[in-house]
Order: sequence, then structure tokens, then C-alpha cells
Amino acid sequence: MRKSFHVTLRVVCLVLAGASLMAQRTADSRNIVLVGHNDLNGLGDGGEGLALQQLPDGRRILYLAHEAPQRCLSVIDVTKPESPVLVNQLPSPTPGVTRCNSLGLSGNVLVVANQAAKAGGKRAGMWVLDVSDIKKVSTAKSLDELSLSFFDTSGPESRGVHNLWFVDGEFAHLTTGMPDFHPTNPQDDQIWVVVDLRNPRQPREVGRWWLPGTRQGDRCLPGCLPPRHKPLDDVPVGERYRWQSISGRGHQRSRRLRSCARSVGSYSRVRHSPRPRRNCRRCPGSGPTSKSRGWKPSGC
Repeated sequence: MRKSFHVTLRVVCLVLAGASLMAQRTADSRNIVLVGHNDLNGLGDGGEGLALQQLPDGRRILYLAHEAPQRCLSVIDVTKPESPVLVNQLPSPTPGVTRCNSLGLSGNVLVVANQAAKAGGKRAGMWVLDVSDIKKVSTAKSLDELSLSFFDTSGPESRGVHNLWFVDGEFAHLTTGMPDFHPTNPQDDQIWVVVDLRNPRQPREVGRWWLPGTRQGDRCLPGCLPPRHKPLDDVPVGERYRWQSISGRGHQRSRRLRSCARSVGSYSRVRHSPRPRRNCRRCPGSGPTSKSRGWKPSGC
């Protein structure tokens, strides 16, 4: 009788476990309905850049930047949202070295960020592309075929452009390193740079800003040297944005875990784990009112 009971209990547990796994695959939603889907040829590592272009004939083209250092850009026809069509995918200019996780569009000029995983990686900077001819866009094999120019920000202490904003057709705003910018701390290599794109074939820097004390030689040093914050500053620059593909899933996962940096109150990216765990606990002494909400990864 006891043996039969144990067998029955195991079967029930397996059924419940299977139901739980199936439930996890179901998307949660509220006041939002899934209209269409495209798996991007299994390269669903969408980054921080999305831009929508309306063609003269009424078609709508979506440009999507990728986070991983193999694929740079996907072009999707979303004229019929219920049936999005993948038009083209362009590889990273330097696969395995740089990624294109941000972009901006104004008119027929598309600008794409190019960031290296480590300082000194090339080519890092901003691509300026002509996307006026959708036929040319759909058949292009590389960014060079669409290029109007390239604004190079690579240097011995620069990883290039991480993020950008371009909406008025005149000026692009970049968070980037620069070949002539030497940070006092390697964690502070990204500054704000403004680029004049009124002539997209000849981009030129017209302004920059950085936090006083983050550049070697600032006159206010050493009194203005920014304080460092743990654990954020303990993470090597090259480890902050590690790209890891999960095979067999048809997409890439990026885990962004909340940090215990209550003094900073911001988010940090940590090393990816091939099998996400959910056993995260609150930081000792933190409460729901703390800026970072007190979450700490525990064995994640």
C-alpha cells in the first residue's frame, strides 16, 4: 500500500512539474495582445535600438539593432503587423569584436552604434547609413554597401559608441569613448559627444561633456575625483556586457539583476548564467523604500 502511495505521489509531482513548465512558457500580459511575431532566424538578441521608417509607397520598415557581436542589424517589413517579414540581416562589421546595440533614424539616414567588448577594439564608432533605397537595403551584405560615412571613436582607452540619439537630421548625441579622452578610471571611458550630421558624408564633432574629475589632467583634480561605489566598480569593464548565446532556444537571454548598490541606486548587469535561477534574496538591512529596492543575486 505504501509503495503504491509513493508511486502515485511521484506521478502527481511529475504532472504538476510538467504543468508548471508549460505555464512558464505562456506569456503574461495585461491590456496587451500579441499581434504578430518573427523569430529573426533564431537571432532574437534585440538590443536597445529600434527605428520605424515609412516608405513613399506606405510600407513600414523596422530597423532593429542586435546586442551580440555577430549580427549587427535586422530589417523587418511590419506593414502588416500580424505578418512581419524579415527583409535582411547584416553582420557585425567585425564579428566577435564589436556589436551594434543602438541606432537612430531621421528621414533616410540611419546611424548605428558600434561598440567593442574591450578598449582598443576596432572599428568602433558610429556608422552613418543611407536607407533611402529599400531594394538596396534588402540586398546589402554589409554596412559598407549602405555607408555614407563612419565616425571613428576607437582608441586605446575607448570601446566606441554604446548608445546614441538621432532624431532631427542634424545632430547625433553619443555616449562613447574618444581616442583623445583618457579617463582617470577605466570604468569612466564613456562621455557625451555631439556630432554634426547636417552633411552625413562628413560627420564632425561639435561638442562634448564629461563629469569633472573623470578625465586625466582635469584642473579640479584631485579634489573632484568621483567616489567609487561597490559592487559596481568591482566589475571589470569587459565583463559588464558579456554576450552569451543559449543554443536551441532560438534567441539570446540577457539577465539584468538588481544590485545591492544602495548608495548608487542604479541597475547593473552581471555575468550571464546559462540556466537562470530565481533564488534571489533581499540585502541585509534593506527595505522596500531603498532606491535599489534591495535586491541581491544569491547564487544566480
